[in-house]
Amino acid sequence: MRFFRAPLALLVFLFFSPSDLPASGLAVQPATFLFRDIPIGQKVKLSVPLSIHNKDERIHTYTIKSLAPSRLGMSRPEGYVEIPNTDWFFFDEKEVTIAAGKMGSTNMYIEIPGEDTYYNQKWVIAVEVTTRVGAGESIALAVYPRFLIESENRENITGRPSGKTGIRPGKLSLSFEPKKNKSYIEIYNNDTISHTYIIRPFIPVSDVKQSLLQSPSPSYDWIPNIKWIVTSSDKVKIKAGMSRKIGINLAIPDNISVNPQRWETLLFVTPDNGSPVFVRVYIEP
Repeated sequence: MRFFRAPLALLVFLFFSPSDLPASGLAVQPATFLFRDIPIGQKVKLSVPLSIHNKDERIHTYTIKSLAPSRLGMSRPEGYVEIPNTDWFFFDEKEVTIAAGKMGSTNMYIEIPGEDTYYNQKWVIAVEVTTRVGAGESIALAVYPRFLIESENRENITGRPSGKTGIRPGKLSLSFEPKKNKSYIEIYNNDTISHTYIIRPFIPVSDVKQSLLQSPSPSYDWIPNIKWIVTSSDKVKIKAGMSRKIGINLAIPDNISVNPQRWETLLFVTPDNGSPVFVRVYIEP
């Protein structure tokens, strides 16, 4: 029995399409979505269901399952790592039958174990939607929407944050007020060897800036100049199993006059070997 899956071109379309991912007689919505501030320790019904459009001229049954993007050779946005366990992401139904030309849907859920290590996380997961092959059939269509998950933020946690490079908090706030314009992050080396980390503020540029994947948070704009975010160190070496605090300061030059606004930037922490992580930094009036 031969199975045909959506070619690479469709996966590339998946990464950038805001709402609809087609594969001949099959389409899903959304093709990608960012779920923010997901609580841990409870079953959470996600705010957007997975909708499936049967564009064929006959009835089809579709199987749905969550997958690690690496199993598909799928890239992931910078700063997001694969969810530790794909079983945490699940659906009302593992199979959905849809009449010709109609749409069906299933709710999506996530249940993150109630352990402090899973606060402040930024994960990616893929979903496979495949037509079930019937008797005498040899071709199945498949599409692979991709979802981003940011878990609930918590500054103080028990133990160490998850990931080879752990970080806390997952987001922080600075203020234009002099007494509230400073904060810090803590970087954890959860590897078995020492690593050197580069710390840099960053905002998406060009067309990526408008992408759903890395748009600023609702009611915020990107900070006009990332040089206004100053860190106590832009490079740090941390031994295996240890951690290091890095100070963060909002420093707008005295010769620049700005009206207090709600801004955001991303503060990336990139190890010499491994995947980067980031903190959302909010500037409040």
